Formats: sequence, C-alpha cells, structure tokens
Amino acid sequence: MELPAMVTPSNSAPNYSDTSTLIPAPVNYEPPPYRYKYQKQRNKIRKDSTSLAFYDFWILAISTCLGKYNPFSHLADPSRDTIWLFDSIAFQDISGAWKAEVTAAYFYKDSGQEVTNTAADIALDIGLHDFGDEQSREETRNTMTERLQLFLDIIAPSTTVNIDFPNGSQQLQPAGSNGISCQVLSVPRRPPVIDTPTIKFEVMDFPPSVSMDVYYNDPWGWTVVSDIDDSIKVTETPSTLGVLKTTFALPFTPVPGMPQLYNHIQQVFSPSWLYLSASPYNLYPVLRPFIFQFYPKGQIILRDNNWMALDDLYTTLTEGTQEFKEKRLYKIHSWIPGRNIICIGDSTQSDPETYAAVYRKHPTWIKGIFIRRVNGFWDNPEERQKKNSTDRFQEAFKDIPRELWKVFDEPTELYADMVRLKASVVI
Repeated sequence: MELPAMVTPSNSAPNYSDTSTLIPAPVNYEPPPYRYKYQKQRNKIRKDSTSLAFYDFWILAISTCLGKYNPFSHLADPSRDTIWLFDSIAFQDISGAWKAEVTAAYFYKDSGQEVTNTAADIALDIGLHDFGDEQSREETRNTMTERLQLFLDIIAPSTTVNIDFPNGSQQLQPAGSNGISCQVLSVPRRPPVIDTPTIKFEVMDFPPSVSMDVYYNDPWGWTVVSDIDDSIKVTETPSTLGVLKTTFALPFTPVPGMPQLYNHIQQVFSPSWLYLSASPYNLYPVLRPFIFQFYPKGQIILRDNNWMALDDLYTTLTEGTQEFKEKRLYKIHSWIPGRNIICIGDSTQSDPETYAAVYRKHPTWIKGIFIRRVNGFWDNPEERQKKNSTDRFQEAFKDIPRELWKVFDEPTELYADMVRLKASVVI
C-alpha cells in the first residue's frame, strides 16, 4: 500500500512515498495541506521509506496533543476512512440545558485487510474452527476475518467529521493519538413524548448507516447499568482459550435466561439502559447488533484500548477493570445523579467490588446490586472457588445493607426481587 506524503499548501498534485509494509495507509489517500517546514524535514528522509512511514504517522499522532488547534486535522473521506459513532445518553446539566457525550473512532478503511486474512488462515490451520461443530470452516473464517479486522485496521489520528442532528450540526474535535475523539455537545431539548425519546446523529457526506442514537434520560427515573461479558453474553472470561473462541470464532451467545430477565425488568421499571464492559471498543460494531437483538437498546460503554491491544486481549478483559468501571460510573453519576440505578454484573471479574465502591460514595444513587455467580469454564478451579465464595461477597459488600445486594445463579431468582425493589422506592 502507498503512504500519504506531506505536501506544501499549494495546488500541486500530492506526492506519495515508496511502498512500506510497516505502517500501511489506504490507497488514493490525499492528505490535507501541511506546513512547509514539515515538508522540508520530510524531504531529508525521503530515501528511507520505513523512516518516512514513521515520520508521517507520528507527526499526525503527536500533533493530536494540540486538540482543536491541531494544524494537521482534516475531514474524513468516505472513500478512504471508516468512522464509528458510539450511541450515547442525553442528560440535563445544572443549567437545564441538554448535553450528550459524542465519541467517534477513525480508521483507514481496509488498511488491516491483508494481515487479517493471514491471521484468519493461521487460526484455522491451528484448529480454531473445531470449536464449533455448527459452523463450517468457511463460515468460521468469515466470522474471524470480520472480527479480526476490527482490531487490525490502522487508526487515523487527527481526523474529524461534521455531524448533523435535528436543528443543528457540529464539527467534532480531531481524533487523538488513539484515533478517538470524545466531547460533550449541546443537543436539542427533550422531545415531548412519554417513553424514552431518541434522536439520531449522522456523519455528513457519509452513508446514513454512519450514525449514532442519543437516548434522552430525564433527571429522574430508573437506569440499569449492566456488565456484558458473562453477565449477558457468554464470553468465558475465566478461560484464556474460551475468550479467544467466543470473541473471534463463534457466534455471540446470550447467557441463558438473561434476555427474559431484562425483558421483565423493562416491563417493571421502563428504565434507560447502560451496558458497561471492559471489552475493547474494537468490538463495538459486532456487540451492538448482538445486544440490540436480545436486550433493550441503550448506550454501550467499552474500554478505549486501540488496535494494538489485540495481542493482549485477555489482559485487557481481566486487568484494571475495576478502576475503569469506577471512573465511568462516576462520570455517569455526574450526568444523571437523580436517577435510581440498578447494577447487574457477575463474579468472574471485579463487578461486586466496583459496584460496592460506587455505592459507598453515592449511597442514595444505587438502589440494587445483583451479581450472577458464574460456575463453568474456569481454567483454575481454585480461582473459581475464591471468586464464588460467600466470604468474597461478604467482604465486597461489607457495610452495605443486605437487602440492597444479591448473588444469584439463575435469572429467574430475580423476578420477584425486581417487583419488590420497584415497590420500595418512591420517585
């Protein structure tokens, strides 16, 4: 593939460097104008295509530290870039104005395709397709190719887009060095409907599918904060091999009984929904349709690790999860401090400790904590016993009223609890 050249701000045709296999960029990439001093420095290393690739990439990456003043920021191009927008909630700030956090991820389109195809072939050769008798080798390869490319496409720092929404439009801040931009924007006032209203943000000059839904959350009401992996989706987090097969090779599968439980919760509370997971954001395009197929729609919040985390996926899923989730929950509290929160998680990671820590800081915010005890697919039986022990849960929830938390094995155990919880809280 060809790499973009840095060009002077003139009308001359763009120049391209020699092909490099180190940091590929899309074919037919036309970079924005760059300042002459960078072009002059670039000319000094033009003979070394590897160094040139590093120079181009890191100039874009380092310049992201300048935020909106980044001289290299440029609009995304549908012919060369892939854009993801992440669903969000709208909330009222202290002045009564409606706000929403808008997050976008930018990639060079199909830039990891060759590596993806090779990785999928290697995985098949070592027998990864044998995990699923219900899938043929070709079906498994297609699944793996689709999901691997989500990790291997090259991030596009310094890229931005114009978004269009009802009664307004806005250019987002350019992406940072991780290829992500995130900012809070003003949004139209809440539509006057009874149910949780939704508006759509779309990327201008891109297909309508490049969009995000914004779910309005009144200052009062109920919100469910749910973990994803092994709480509502079978991920087999306690098993390294299990994580690989469920993430890349097999169709996503809901935890038995959880879709029915969430439907029951929806009927009892009519809540808004937040799905909070330590899974990397690269899985968003495949997690979103899965969740929306089996569970109520809502915002999905994932960890903002970039594509380079693929070789350490298991660590990403299992380490630092409590710190990540606590920070996100505190941010959510700053958005909707007056709503009643129900927290649902599982025993494989640090959900009990996370929810308990947030409860201690905001005891009137969280009204119930429910932890699914996961018994299968543990690599280490001793770890399973430790994670599922009564002592672990009692220590995690010490000083928290016993009626506010429950550990369950089957989702049906919670049906009556949800009815009682709704009756016990007056909004």
